[in-house]
This record gives sequence, C-alpha cells and structure tokens, in this order.
Amino acid sequence: MKRLKLIFTIPEDVAEMLDKRVTKRKRNAFVVDAIRARFRSLDEQQFLRELTEAYQARDKEMAEIDEGLEPEDAILQSDELDDGEIAELDEII
Repeated sequence: MKRLKLIFTIPEDVAEMLDKRVTKRKRNAFVVDAIRARFRSLDEQQFLRELTEAYQARDKEMAEIDEGLEPEDAILQSDELDDGEIAELDEII
C-alpha cells in the first residue's frame, strides 16, 4: 500500500504522552492504529444511529397498523389452535 507523509500539529500534552508511552520506531504504527480505531468507532456509532432510526420507524409503522386492526383481524398463533381449526383456517385462506 502506498504511504504518504503528512504533517500534523498536536497539543503538547498529547506529544508528551506519545513520547512517554511509544518508542520512536513504533510511533507511526501507533498513530495509524489510533486513527483506524477512531474511524471504526465513528462507523459503529453511525450504524447504531441508523439502526435505531430504522427500528423507531418500524415501531411507528407497526403501531399505525395495529391501530387500524379490528379484533377479528388479530393473527392467531398456530400453537393455540388444534388441527381442525388450522384446517378450517387453511380453507378460508
């Protein structure tokens, strides 16, 4: 992969943390890993926001559907029916 040389300005306290914790030979890899981790975190946060919005939209849609249903429209669970009732429903459908 092609590598580019970039110049950044960072706060002095961050530079001191980097000097104390990471050897000069490993700084480049450390910074690259930190940037990748931050972007992964941002991507995950965006995904969770989108997922939350989708679930909220689905819940709203389901609530609107439920409001329009009459009691006789309710879906019966098949485990609540005996074989005769299931056969009767199959004929109706």
